[in-house]
Amino acid sequence: MNRLTKQLLCMGLISMVLWGCGSSAEYTTAKMAIKEENWEKAEEYLIKALEVEPENAEVMVQIGYHVHAKINVAKISSMDCLLFNLNEAIMH
Repeated sequence: MNRLTKQLLCMGLISMVLWGCGSSAEYTTAKMAIKEENWEKAEEYLIKALEVEPENAEVMVQIGYHVHAKINVAKISSMDCLLFNLNEAIMH
């Protein structure tokens, strides 16, 4: 590898590290809450992170996943209730 290639690789790596370390405390807290499966805290801090970092697409993606997961949980819960009611009706 020649010297120019090595320099370009090093500059690229340094740039990636510097840009990747720019997360706010709010987003870091949200990611920790997600890891701990504390969904209420995650939602709270994702919204705060979006206020602090409105240009951070990763925050928006996480909010999308969170909202999608909440909708699916609600659907599953309503389906469980329906199945339980059907089972009760069949048994009686």
